[in-house]
Amino acid sequence: MLEDGSASVALPMFGGVAEGARVSLALRAESAFLDPDGPLACEVKSVYQMGKEEMAYLRFGTVEFRAYIDAENGLKAGDRVHIALKSRGVFVFDAETGARLR
Repeated sequence: MLEDGSASVALPMFGGVAEGARVSLALRAESAFLDPDGPLACEVKSVYQMGKEEMAYLRFGTVEFRAYIDAENGLKAGDRVHIALKSRGVFVFDAETGARLR
């Protein structure tokens, strides 16, 4: 759950992280992708063309992040999309110590 309680999501790829642990999540833009069954229900805030890809600025709860999305998807600001995460390029840190957990 986000610290402000605005959204929550189960991410089973983070096995080994204690349930309820306070963590910080960091991800590379190329590690997020559109998936109709993805666990992150997001709002598209803005989209910038970058050749064959678009840089989508997304909001999940109150958190904003970026994702490279195939330009053929035709995303636009205001769209609602579901995002999944690849196992590579996603990092979990202990919120108090900053130690990398995954």
